[in-house]
Parts: sequence; C-alpha cells; structure tokens
Amino acid sequence: MSTVVLITGGNRGLGRAYVEAILKGLKASTYKIIITARNADAAKAAAKELNETQVAGYGCDIENEGQVDELVKAIEKEYGRVDILINNAGTFPRPTWLTTGAAYDGQAQKGEMTPKEAWTKSYSLNVTCTHFFTEAFVPLLLKSESPSIIFVSSRVGSITSQVNKGIPMMDSAPEAGWPKAPGFNPTAYRSSKAAFNMMAREWYRTLLNDGVKCYILAMSGYATEFGGGPAAEKAAMGMPGPEVAGEWVRGFVDGEHEGEEGRFMALDGEHGW
Repeated sequence: MSTVVLITGGNRGLGRAYVEAILKGLKASTYKIIITARNADAAKAAAKELNETQVAGYGCDIENEGQVDELVKAIEKEYGRVDILINNAGTFPRPTWLTTGAAYDGQAQKGEMTPKEAWTKSYSLNVTCTHFFTEAFVPLLLKSESPSIIFVSSRVGSITSQVNKGIPMMDSAPEAGWPKAPGFNPTAYRSSKAAFNMMAREWYRTLLNDGVKCYILAMSGYATEFGGGPAAEKAAMGMPGPEVAGEWVRGFVDGEHEGEEGRFMALDGEHGW
C-alpha cells in the first residue's frame, strides 16, 4: 500500500525540491505524491514533469475555503486518506526589487498595498489559512496508520535568533529618526512565522495523543527563485541549492527523524524558538 504525501505549493521552489528528493530516495516507489498550486494547470504540468505515474497535481488556493473543501473531497475519493501532510505554501521575505511571488512586505514598501494589508495578508496565508487547511485534512490523516505533518517554517521567525542578532541584516537596529529609511525589513513576514511556530506547536499538542507526528522545520535561505533574488545570483553568493533542503525533508518523509517531533529543527540541529 502506497504512502500518500500531500505537499502544498509543490510545483516549484522548495516544494518541488522535496518531491524530487523523495522520488530519488530508497523508498521512492512506496509513495503517491499530491502537489498543489494556486493554478491547477501549473500543478498538473509540474506533476507530469516530475513523474506522472507517482505525482498528481491539483489546483488549490489554501486561502479559498471552497477550493480546500473540494481538494479534501477529491483526495478522499481518490486515495481515501493522507499519510503525510507537508505545509509548505506561504509567503516569504522579499526585497522591493524582486517582482514575483507572495511577499507582502516588499509590496507594501513599493506602495502596491498598505502596510496594514501586508500584515493582514501575511498572517492570513502563513498562519490562519495554514491552520484551517491542516484542520480540514485531520480526518484523512487520522485514517492513516502512521500520520505525520511537516510544518515548513523559517529561521527568520525565531525570536531567539532576533534577540541574538543571528541575521545582522535584519536584526541590527536602524539609525535614529522617523520615518525609517526603506530597506529589507520583512517585519510582517517574520512576525507571521513566529506565530506560525506557535500554531504548529499547538497542532503538536492537539494531536499528540492521536499518534500524529508533527515536525516544525526552521528553513534558511536557499538558491531558488523565491525569497530575495535570482537563484543563480544566490548560488554565486554561496547559498545552498534547493536539493539540500529537499534531501533534508525527504528524511522526515522517510521516517529518519524520530524524536524530533514538536521541536524547532534546522538543518544543522535544534534551533531556538
């Protein structure tokens, strides 16, 4: 019996890297992978490119309740359950000059939306709708013999790191005066990811006695088209490629991280909240 893996935002970026790594792993043949994207055609095209016999693509905007309900029904009809849910879809930090993707702080700095809209949208996508997407799939997860949820968070949402100035370009205090000079200041994103971490911890607590393993991953920067510049430019700066993150996540999917449930784990070990 195949293990059913559902990955939100699995058509590109890190989400796609997770799929590629899973399909290269020793347990690759045991998986049926479902990827979602806001655009159904993009999800289906990616599934075909990856491995159309093992990967299925569905359109689903996690902020759209109707689409989430339809996805639940479709997966229940086709697969009957979900064994592993990877909550990967979300917004990300982005400087003002990058023009693609859901990165609301940068859009607010460019005047494309108000700062309040940036905060509201960041929390909607990263926290509220991820929470309710998870809730919608709990019944299908509980039909699994070994259910797990992987919450993809970020190091920049770590309060501990901010206190310790772990990311100088974000954590250093700006010069005195008001208003502050514009710059790479993803405050809404960082705050929403800190809230995301508590949301994920609450799912860990809530489902602990149901046997659902919940993992919370502190992702850092990778050389993808998301999160602040062209992939090639970030690779030239020394950022690891998405295949590194993909292989790490594959380990969680394959069950290689027993004992790390409910902790804030980074590639190099446990990270401070």
